[in-house]
Amino acid sequence: MDIEEIKRKKLLELQKKLAEQQQQEEALLEAELQKRALLRKILTPEARERLERIRLARPEFAEMVEVQLIQLAQLGKLPIPLKDKEFKALLEKLSAMTKKKRNIKIIRKWNSMDAYVLFSGGKDSSLSAVILKKLGYNPHLITINFGIIDSYKLAEETAKILGFKHKVITLDRKIVEKAADMVVEYKYPSPAIQYVHKTVLETLADDYKILADGTRRDDKVPKLNYSEVQSLEMRKNIQYITPLMGFGYKTLRDLANEFFIMEEIKSGTKLSSDYEAEIRHILKERGEDPKKYFPEHKQTRVVGLKKKI
Repeated sequence: MDIEEIKRKKLLELQKKLAEQQQQEEALLEAELQKRALLRKILTPEARERLERIRLARPEFAEMVEVQLIQLAQLGKLPIPLKDKEFKALLEKLSAMTKKKRNIKIIRKWNSMDAYVLFSGGKDSSLSAVILKKLGYNPHLITINFGIIDSYKLAEETAKILGFKHKVITLDRKIVEKAADMVVEYKYPSPAIQYVHKTVLETLADDYKILADGTRRDDKVPKLNYSEVQSLEMRKNIQYITPLMGFGYKTLRDLANEFFIMEEIKSGTKLSSDYEAEIRHILKERGEDPKKYFPEHKQTRVVGLKKKI
């Protein structure tokens, strides 16, 4: 390979890296604009002014408050718009809760190394479980189902291959029905998938003290930002672990190939064990074509092991 070819390849790599950084920055900006728009609807002008004053003095607390406001509003647990007096009362409760979490020593009665991994049978959730085991945790795999279809079957098969304990938890079908509404409303699935993932984590956090999933560094959805993670851990007194967050796409691909035999499935052609499967089914029941909303993509499923884990 001559010098000019090497320079050309390095230039292409740099251009690709810059494009990826720009995409991430644009995604962050879009998320921030959406958050601001929601807060304008949730809070009166006086309450927003109070929030801005808090941001100057306690920026991390302000971020946690914003997450709480949006979540409570989505659950229908806030009067909209929230007046300044009501907002002040909510702030006092959150502040007291934060102080209580700092001061109380919790005596755990569960096995402190049991980690419950949201599991679809794909390479990411499978690799997360393997990494947790290597770190000394006891992975327990959890597949979420909403009673629409038996979408958990593939995850059950993969869990047996991996040799980890596995259970299926059925949650209220209203969650995915709302998600299907969101897909149609927004004309694309990302907000719906994000809503389902957050709701699942909020629900499981009431029963499990260490939760984990296969969220990757390069993922946009589903993914909790720093403030959301902080809020979840603080409010629910749990640990939330994302073992793959520090790895890039190439590293994860190599790690998965090191451990697993995998098959690629074209989205929508075979029943998968992720949130998407039941949302797609609801759309079909309503006479909608899921292909209209879900872009075609490849899903990878673990079908065997290359080495002992």
